[in-house]
Amino acid sequence: MSTALANIQIDEEHSRAICEEIGDRLRIALGGPPPASPVLDRLVARLIELDEHDSPSIVPAIDNAEVEVEVSI
Repeated sequence: MSTALANIQIDEEHSRAICEEIGDRLRIALGGPPPASPVLDRLVARLIELDEHDSPSIVPAIDNAEVEVEVSI
């Protein structure tokens, strides 16, 4: 590769458009994504299910925390 080609600068918008076009052409050429395994499908479904529920916070509430301050002069 010549150094003149290595110095080409493109902005983020055009870079994203180029990446999307390459992805579209690869999807067409490869015939789409391969099917996922049944185990992977079940795991993804479980993640979606767990994501729908509120989970308890792992951070203790400030009301329940004991604050110990050490002052040294």
